[in-house]
Amino acid sequence: ALELKKGELVLDAGCGAGGTSVWVAQKYPVGVIGITIVDSQIPKASEHARLHNVQNRVSFCVADYTKTPFAAQTFNKIYAIESSCYALQKKDFITEAYRLLKPGGKLVVLDAFRIKKVLDATSTKMYQDFLDGFVLDNLAFKTEFYQNMKTVGFTKITYASQSAGVWKTLLYYHFICTLIYPFVALLEKIGVMKNSLGHIVAARNSKYLIENKILDYAVFTGTK
Repeated sequence: ALELKKGELVLDAGCGAGGTSVWVAQKYPVGVIGITIVDSQIPKASEHARLHNVQNRVSFCVADYTKTPFAAQTFNKIYAIESSCYALQKKDFITEAYRLLKPGGKLVVLDAFRIKKVLDATSTKMYQDFLDGFVLDNLAFKTEFYQNMKTVGFTKITYASQSAGVWKTLLYYHFICTLIYPFVALLEKIGVMKNSLGHIVAARNSKYLIENKILDYAVFTGTK
């Protein structure tokens, strides 16, 4: 989807420990800058780049992807993999991405998007537990995200569901999380573990939310 070309500069918006940034630099002759708001991830990401011998083309810094320190029209491509969901206001992220892209540049977002608007009591709890477990304030509705991209100025906007492609993984997560849930609950109760149960519940609930078309795992793309 990124259609990377030699010499382009790419922004990894929400790079985490740098795994994707390093992979992109290994596969394509481009430069990559990864940004994260978590200071402790920078040394890990930088070391990861050094170990894979791409440190001359990959760099990392602490920055908020809704208000970065970079000049306008700096990047040829921007991607956000399961990170745009953490923006409180998704339009702020989209607006900043548009500012940073050069004319003809491309934004690619892979994330979960809300599909169904009206939820019953069971679905509401499953969805809220998903948000709480992954420490999310909200997820963007598919229609809302599309409209925000269009309003900001993106053209050639595309949307492609990836849910079918990750279904087997969701089934695996559901099985494993259901299996270990009682053990983790016990370990948290006696103080051996902490802050793990919510994540397990969220991962387990993913199957239900996708299966009932409450969420869709998908890719948005747009051109400046």
